[in-house]
Amino acid sequence: MWPDGWVGPTLRLNLEALGGERRLRLLGTAVWEYLGAPLELHVRINTVAAGKARVEDGMFAVEIALPATAAAGRLRVEIEASPHFVPDTILGNSDQRRLCWLIQTVELSS
Repeated sequence: MWPDGWVGPTLRLNLEALGGERRLRLLGTAVWEYLGAPLELHVRINTVAAGKARVEDGMFAVEIALPATAAAGRLRVEIEASPHFVPDTILGNSDQRRLCWLIQTVELSS
């Protein structure tokens, strides 16, 4: 994740679970104009596939069921996203990052 909130093809986070959480909630924005196709998100929790989502355009809220109810402690979250775009090719701004979506939050929920 970049300081401006954009996320590339792979996002890795450590989230603290209180225990009992059953879902991962993703809030963000996909920009069809830049991507040219729906945004595909594939989620893994502690290396176990948890689910996937497809986002067409604009702001989104996605909930993915965890593979198992979370125990208290740290969970390793990995989100693979595609397609991506390079801002320079669209905006001509010298930004060579590979970007997929604009993150608001990724959090655990019951």
